[in-house]
Amino acid sequence: MDVIAGTPTALIIPFIIGNQPVAPDVGSVTYTLKDQLGSPMVGLTDIPYVTTPTTYQMQVLVPSSAHSIDPARRFERRGVVVNFKLNGEEVQLTRSYRVVPEPTHTVTPADVRAFIGIEEHELPDSDIDILSAFLLVEKDVGATELAAAITSGTTAELSANTLVRMRAVLDVLPSAKQRMAQSEKNGVKEFSRVDLKELDKLKKDAEDRYQEAYDDIVVTTETTVSLFLVTSNTDAITG
Repeated sequence: MDVIAGTPTALIIPFIIGNQPVAPDVGSVTYTLKDQLGSPMVGLTDIPYVTTPTTYQMQVLVPSSAHSIDPARRFERRGVVVNFKLNGEEVQLTRSYRVVPEPTHTVTPADVRAFIGIEEHELPDSDIDILSAFLLVEKDVGATELAAAITSGTTAELSANTLVRMRAVLDVLPSAKQRMAQSEKNGVKEFSRVDLKELDKLKKDAEDRYQEAYDDIVVTTETTVSLFLVTSNTDAITG
């Protein structure tokens, strides 16, 4: 789960032990928010949470002030540690999430699913790491070049978004075989073989689109820089 820096969030944390929902002992639930380094955050340590004998989940409200990113980092991690007792026994649950900057691209998990031809129940948003794809593209293209392209308002911006989308597609394709093989019929999950040639074709298409978009940004940038470097003023007298 990702949370945009500077915004609050509400986390739903179910009380589950061994895949079974449980109701904590009344009056025993507390939670602590931890920062990137695993240290408890000021004002968000050992916060009591009121439950009843039929409470099977909790909602943790995290303020925007807890979601800043150090300038030296591209994103940060947060962890909610929940402590409670169940029939007198101590139990601890942890829920982690990332704090990320507001994206400059327009790629969404739905865009990735649409390219593959897969449904949300087969590939949920949480399994598509758009931020990771963006950072990999940035490393490949160059931070300055990508930033210029993705805010250009030209075809270069379209190419930059294509790069992010295709990178995300290529990242999830290795698991697509199992996901696409699973179909639902009358509420019962059945499995069938997927034509591997189709997946290979999809991968090749994504790779080709990535390369085309890459060339549109990088080659154009290099050509512009090259022309700038070789151009000089000619003296009207000496030539």
